[in-house]
Amino acid sequence: MAKFTSSNHYVSCLYALASRKGLDADQLLELAGIAPDLLNAARARVPTEKVSALVHLIWSGLNDENMGLSSHPIKPGNFHMMGKLCVHAPTLGKALHRGIEYYRLVQDDFQITLKETDETATIQVDLKRPELDEDNLLTELLILTWHRIASWLIDEQIVLKETRFSYPAPSRVDEYRYLFPCIHRFDQAVNSFSFNPGYLERPVVQSHESLKAFIAGCPTNLFVLYRQDNSLATRVRQVLEPHASHSMPGLDAVAGVLGMSKYALRQRLKEEGTSYQKIKNIVRRDMAIYFLTQVPPISVGEIALKVGYSEPGDFVRAFKGWTGVPPGQYRRS
Repeated sequence: MAKFTSSNHYVSCLYALASRKGLDADQLLELAGIAPDLLNAARARVPTEKVSALVHLIWSGLNDENMGLSSHPIKPGNFHMMGKLCVHAPTLGKALHRGIEYYRLVQDDFQITLKETDETATIQVDLKRPELDEDNLLTELLILTWHRIASWLIDEQIVLKETRFSYPAPSRVDEYRYLFPCIHRFDQAVNSFSFNPGYLERPVVQSHESLKAFIAGCPTNLFVLYRQDNSLATRVRQVLEPHASHSMPGLDAVAGVLGMSKYALRQRLKEEGTSYQKIKNIVRRDMAIYFLTQVPPISVGEIALKVGYSEPGDFVRAFKGWTGVPPGQYRRS
């Protein structure tokens, strides 16, 4: 978890949100362990657990699981209560219907709908007042929440077919490859995600005890794909990560590990909106940022070797391409 990073766009949006809602945004940054300089650092990355901590602080400060982005607050604890209903359902489909019905009873600011056909199951998110969610933070959080809780309930990562968003593609669209590993469609009539309806028949395998652990790990558990992730992009990342500190395997080798042809691997990754090289670069980027934030500090030359660059100059140029600044400046900020 410590090696996952998120765009500082989220920190900037959350900081502005906290300020608008009357919270001491600077104090929240300090409590989350986030340097203020990151607010204005173009393309900077922030450890995901620190972004999660900032979200949790805003939840607590506003006493609202919707972070003030709807007409009425939802007191912390409602998500936990919904989970208590869901863990007693026999199947995922029945669990989702229980969760949807619960939120219909306790609030009117958003509506969750489960639609089924023979080929596709779709969860749709409709905000009553979308203009309050100007940075689309609540929309993203709701889609993440329902996908992650559904995957957790059956102890299996639900592979997404596609996600639809009612807004234009944002500048942070690269983040969506890991938040929502599938095809993304923007400027759509609805916000939704779809998957194979066969998942709805899977048995719920969680309990009250495992629910406590899941809730204790939120919101981090909502931002990181569930551990049983079956998306091909994440499976490729899992193959590459153990080799991040030395020579990473090539496309042929990764395809062999996954039991498929190089052509099939390339095509499947394309369908998920990514490529082998993009995944490789993201692994290197996140590992480099992880090493740059360690204490005592590690030299840039040593980090370059750790992430697979024999020449520090090549690493510096690559890092600047990933984050907009050279590694030394990134570390100082």
